[in-house]
Amino acid sequence: MLYDAIVVLNPLQKEVLEAYGVRPAKINVIPHGVEKCDVGVDGFSEGRQILFHGFVRPSKGLLELIDAVKHLAENNVDVKLKILGSVAHQTFERVDEKRYVMEVTKRCEELKERCIMKLGFHTTEELLKEAKRSYIIVLPYKDRFIESSGVLHTFMDCGKAVIVSATPRFLADLSPSEALFVNPTPEDLYKAIKSLIENEELYKLLAQGLKRKASSRYWDIVAQEWFKVVMK
Repeated sequence: MLYDAIVVLNPLQKEVLEAYGVRPAKINVIPHGVEKCDVGVDGFSEGRQILFHGFVRPSKGLLELIDAVKHLAENNVDVKLKILGSVAHQTFERVDEKRYVMEVTKRCEELKERCIMKLGFHTTEELLKEAKRSYIIVLPYKDRFIESSGVLHTFMDCGKAVIVSATPRFLADLSPSEALFVNPTPEDLYKAIKSLIENEELYKLLAQGLKRKASSRYWDIVAQEWFKVVMK
């Protein structure tokens, strides 16, 4: 194989390549870049807003998150869910994925003002503003891909506590002092959201830890690391 260097996004990807026999000296770990969350938004939306962003498909855990929000509302916890979703082109080619989008839409509508869903393209500025208005960001993805989450890195600098599924894409980039890890089930999501609402100390610990990590991964910093590899 002819190459001078390989760049991966996290140490777990490096381990996988080493297991395939790639020489460690050839592998460079450069993390995914982080957007600076410097949009002009102060304060939260009315009620505690939970934000989800990502593709609306079965692997993203949205029905489980909606069930958790419904359970919170039934127990008089003042939350609402904001879904800024996208639909992949493959969705229109698969009956099961089209049905999933319809089911998510139906279940969101059943929660009335507790759930708002916007499907389509969302600018980075729009996403960052919604993140700043939100109380908690929840990414309950269920796939097992060994990668890094672009959605996570978009929101990482916004100073919010984040709940993520205990899957490779998040375990590879975060520690327990930077995010709350859960199994993406309605019960565990319910407990995690409730614990962050009730425990301000935990909320601040996670939000501050995540923002510290973000400050080491801004795009200008990441670009410098790429430059070093290219110029070797």
